[in-house]
Amino acid sequence: MSVENKNVVCSSKRDRVVLYTSPVVTSVLLAIVFCQLALHQIRLRELERHIKHSRGNDDVQLRKQDIKRPADTLALRYTREEEGTEEVSTSGDYFGLVAEQQLRKFLKASCAKNELVCIQGNKGEKGDKGLAAAQGTAGSLSSKGAKGEKGDPGLRRDSIDPPVITEQPSDVLTLESGEAKFDCAAKGFPTPQIRWLKLESNLPKSRISMQKNHSLTINNIYQHDAGTYVCVAENIFGVAKSYATLTIHVPVKFAAVPPSVVFIRQGQYVKLECLATGVPFPTISWTRGDEQLNDSSVTDNGTLIIQSAKQENGGEYKCTAKNTLGKKTYTFSVNLQMSLENSSLEVNRGVQVQSGDDVTLKCTLCAIPGLSIIWVKEAEQVETDKAEKAKCSLTIRNVTGNDAGNYSCIATTQIGFSFAFLRQDMNLVVKTAARVTSVISSVMVFWPGETVSLECSGAGPPLPNVYWTKGHVRLIRKPQKILLLKNMSKQDGGRYSCHAVNYLGQDIKTTIIIVADIKFVQRPPVFVEASVSDTIVINCTAEIAPHIPTFTEWTFLHGQCNAESSRWTSLSNGSLVIRRATAWDSAKYICSAGNKRISASVQVRVTDSSTNWMLPFDYCGGFRQSTYNASVYYAVSWSTTWNKSKFYQCPKGYYWACTEEGRNIFKNDKRTYKYVYSGQCGWSSNNFAGGTRYYFRFRDSASTNAHKYSENYDEYPIQTSSSTSYFAGIVCIKT
Repeated sequence: MSVENKNVVCSSKRDRVVLYTSPVVTSVLLAIVFCQLALHQIRLRELERHIKHSRGNDDVQLRKQDIKRPADTLALRYTREEEGTEEVSTSGDYFGLVAEQQLRKFLKASCAKNELVCIQGNKGEKGDKGLAAAQGTAGSLSSKGAKGEKGDPGLRRDSIDPPVITEQPSDVLTLESGEAKFDCAAKGFPTPQIRWLKLESNLPKSRISMQKNHSLTINNIYQHDAGTYVCVAENIFGVAKSYATLTIHVPVKFAAVPPSVVFIRQGQYVKLECLATGVPFPTISWTRGDEQLNDSSVTDNGTLIIQSAKQENGGEYKCTAKNTLGKKTYTFSVNLQMSLENSSLEVNRGVQVQSGDDVTLKCTLCAIPGLSIIWVKEAEQVETDKAEKAKCSLTIRNVTGNDAGNYSCIATTQIGFSFAFLRQDMNLVVKTAARVTSVISSVMVFWPGETVSLECSGAGPPLPNVYWTKGHVRLIRKPQKILLLKNMSKQDGGRYSCHAVNYLGQDIKTTIIIVADIKFVQRPPVFVEASVSDTIVINCTAEIAPHIPTFTEWTFLHGQCNAESSRWTSLSNGSLVIRRATAWDSAKYICSAGNKRISASVQVRVTDSSTNWMLPFDYCGGFRQSTYNASVYYAVSWSTTWNKSKFYQCPKGYYWACTEEGRNIFKNDKRTYKYVYSGQCGWSSNNFAGGTRYYFRFRDSASTNAHKYSENYDEYPIQTSSSTSYFAGIVCIKT
């Protein structure tokens, strides 16, 4: 061993190993360790050559993985060709414990930090050729085996192809409400996926179906289903499309026609519209009587034009609309109004009479011979029960305001299909004494401080003047419909009259206005307790000063939940009677009077099983006061199953709250207060006494599903759930 230029050289007779050391490796001891390692490797090679020589032609090879960890015990592996086995030979002479320990220390300290690179030395000299082994005895030749059976043919692999439509969908022609079917097939590899589209719109998904053979069927067809449908076949190598058209034929239907009778004037320009729809679009033709009308007088949309109406244009007309599905015909008549020349006519502009008089209306059209006369009022023929009709006059006896209106006499004559007619209009005015039309109560009661607006309206004709009086004093000198009383006091009470006056007479309606306070003569008690099946009577009477009894009204008000029962009766003296009382009658009742100007409440408690449903032994006695509202308490139930038909009685001095009342109390979610009950009063979260409890119910929760959730903050708004499980109890309010 020699040390030169910071390199360490270890050598033996046949091999030489050069170790290149990092500058940090300066210790002579470390160099000795590496020399021992190199000598160890040399001995392994000598051992390999020795084994080869001793075993003859055996193939012996030391594998890299056998010696890549010098610290491990090395084993020499070789293979005997004759035996076909692998054996392991271990030489303990070359595995010194000292070298192994020193190598482990070195690997841990230096090799892990890449401070050392070991390079294998030069290739050694070629060893001596081994002795040849004796040739073995040849084996016996076996007989030829039988020919095996022919194997099954292999599967043919399809070529990779883009999709090709093999069955093109055909165009379809059908009727509305019918069915359309499109067939489509395609080939390709991989097998293409087939889908359907409609150009410019979506498929009617609710009315389509696709069969396994990819056919598309459309049921209950509408006109808007018409259009172009596309069969799309697609795989990873391309897309193929095929198109088909759906045409829907629709029978003829008229969209616009003239009235059944058309009146026109001589020389008038006339348009007679006859419009029809259908697919194919219908053609329009016209006939008058048996004569086919000239196409030049018919527009493209089927309108008939008469440039200047003449006598021969009158008659029966037919409009016919036709397409491939059939035709429809509409028939109407055209009547020509001819001018009556050289007729001197007197027209009455208006006739005025007083109520109770008789009146005769004259028709001057009688001067024209050969005419028929009819009388109409407001476009309806005059009835003959009161009016006396002559050819040229109409007489009405004992006229009233109901007979007033517009009257007409109509003179007509017929010339072929043409009609000549004249009309004379007149207005009948029936003068009546003034009358008050406002609805005014005989007695009206108001409270001090109120503002009241009263209207006084009248009718004629002639139109009357209207005004108000108090007693015999006219309140406003000029005509005035509205009486306005502001900030009323007792001095505003008295007799008020509405007057309507014209020159034929006057009408008066009077009312008495009372401005007074209202008070209870007998207030109901604050609290009433009864047993099941009892009859409960609660008295409540009120009066308006001075000593005017007034009606009292009872309201079931459990919180703000109104209800009614056939067992409750409100007597005329103001008493409330509850027959055959039940626990559900436990509630707050309100007696009010004067349109609820005054009111008083009574708390009714009907006891049955008291509060034995309650669980009383948590730290709060099963009755925890809300930290958000001191009047609210949560009563805990033994059972965790809610019985919707059961009435749960609150402790005495409290009543079971309703949903609306809960909504008015719990309105915000600031989350500044404690939980409703979770984790309170000895509860473990929502669990107590072996049960999980979430929902505190209200009186009407059976219909509203409302509850207070035990793990919500106390002020949090109420929620809903229909579950009957996890019942915690009820919400009570202090009376």
